[in-house]
Amino acid sequence: MHRFLEATAGQYMTRKVKTVARDTTMRELHKMFEADNYNCYPVREGDDIVGVVSHRRGGGSGSLSLCGNKTMPARRFPPPWTVEEHRGISYIVRDANNFAVAYVYFESKPGRRASASLMTKDEARKIAAGIAELPELLRLTNH
Repeated sequence: MHRFLEATAGQYMTRKVKTVARDTTMRELHKMFEADNYNCYPVREGDDIVGVVSHRRGGGSGSLSLCGNKTMPARRFPPPWTVEEHRGISYIVRDANNFAVAYVYFESKPGRRASASLMTKDEARKIAAGIAELPELLRLTNH
């Protein structure tokens, strides 16, 4: 277990990322989740990431989750994405517009993570850094 906790997001991430278009139907997504055995897809519009759609297996109806509100206009997440420590409890990954794309929480007091199942600060920093590389990874795999 200890070896896993020292690994980086880059060691475990999917390198050949599959994305879906904004107009992909829920029916098509359901088929893709089953065929690919994935649990999420970045949603793209052109070269931009505009959201994420995820699937929880065994969730019954409502097991598909969309990032954001479908009635809101598309939000773009332009690169570069940056990482900053926030309040001594998390790292925030922000896009070029300063929008918070992800929060990665860590233990604020070393030794207390067992009760809350939180990562160490270093583990959280590495994972946040891997998330921040996602736009570049998607750009390289789709060109």
